Amino acid sequence: MNKNDKKLLIIAYAFPPHSVVGSMRPLRMAKYLEKYSGWRPVVLTVSKEFKRNDYSLLEEIPPEVKIYRSWTVEPAIRLASIRSTLFPITPKLDNGTGLFDSKSRNLLPGFLKKSLSKTLSILSEALSVPDEQVFWNLPVIMQGMKIITKEKIDAILITSPPWSLQVAGFLLKKMTGVPWVVDFRDPWTDIKRKNRPAFIDTFEQRVEKRLLAEADLVISTSDMYSNDLIQKYPGIEAQKFQTLHNGYDEEKFDHPKPVSGHSKFTIAHLGTMYSLFNPYAFFEALRKWLAMNPEIEDKMELLFVGEVNEETRKAMHECNISHLTTVTGFVPHKEAIELCSRADMLLLAMGTDDKLPRGWLPSKLFEYLALDRPILAYVSEGEASDMVRKVNQGCVVTGQDHNQIIDFMNELYVSKWRHENLYVPWENDSKCKQRIQQPYLMKKLGTLLDGIAS
Repeated sequence: MNKNDKKLLIIAYAFPPHSVVGSMRPLRMAKYLEKYSGWRPVVLTVSKEFKRNDYSLLEEIPPEVKIYRSWTVEPAIRLASIRSTLFPITPKLDNGTGLFDSKSRNLLPGFLKKSLSKTLSILSEALSVPDEQVFWNLPVIMQGMKIITKEKIDAILITSPPWSLQVAGFLLKKMTGVPWVVDFRDPWTDIKRKNRPAFIDTFEQRVEKRLLAEADLVISTSDMYSNDLIQKYPGIEAQKFQTLHNGYDEEKFDHPKPVSGHSKFTIAHLGTMYSLFNPYAFFEALRKWLAMNPEIEDKMELLFVGEVNEETRKAMHECNISHLTTVTGFVPHKEAIELCSRADMLLLAMGTDDKLPRGWLPSKLFEYLALDRPILAYVSEGEASDMVRKVNQGCVVTGQDHNQIIDFMNELYVSKWRHENLYVPWENDSKCKQRIQQPYLMKKLGTLLDGIAS
């Protein structure tokens, strides 16, 4: 560990106790950066109550890490709330058929209601360019200036989304001369957002280009995202674009492996399952497998550690697998990991649509890899499929190949019942795993910061 007493100001909208996935990356930086690189983190985040909070996450942060919080104003969110209050959607049962027809309550005359709703929608959209948090830039700049002076900050890292926050990084660098790092957890202008006129997309791309040209370092969460930016902006030095994977927090997985599996052949999925990820090919393959082997049905469980939306429930019902399914709802992270650690197969459903981002690496993939369990990855070709093949040697399905899925489940099923403790033995590539653990990642981040702050 290189104790150099340099300080990094991490500015993050998503940060504990807010328990969204986006909070985990800056949390790991705050937790491990000094330990593995010598850089001392200081955090500036928003002072706001969110619907999803996990205050236990704050206990993971070393007590010496200073956390500042600033006020925010988000008129677009407020306008959207007013609009939903004035024009709520209430479900109306359609003639006892069991189908629901969504209709608005008629609180205002038709013409006035339509005009006011449209006006609120336009205003909300106008105040959301490039995102709803754009007005947080002002307090970030004001408080950021004070923190930089008080803490003698050596570099600034701003993690996005929200993408608008990089404007604050640009201005803080201009006013203080402190190097500024852009950290993209998700791409900005590479993803087409709904209901956005073309001229706004063009404007945002110009803003992104200017900001990235001024930044001292641009970090992405996957090699493909980094390469996409290099290709997109050939006028910017390619060396400026670097990759820092999310990885996983090995302390949360530093426990003995289970000595036994579940009493049933268990296929687990961690996190919310959305129909957007098109898991239907897997459901159909599972239906066929059970039809071919009816004796398996009583020894089988499909476990969703999280939530499942209605469309996905309907698909499971149509494939006649609902009775085999357990949905836990929200459970504490520690319990969720324990359930998955004993599963016989982990399901990674990202969809196989070619339009999906090829560089997308969901956080659950890293947690799956931490568990050393067999992975069935239902994904399109890209960085996620490459990582599963390289680290896990699991089954990657990029189309509608039911036989490939069935063969893999057969192999694991036989292996489970041959094991005296009903546990499928499985080992990931240990050298590959080291590169997605925090000692490696935080040391790499520290080296990158040394390069711009020297």
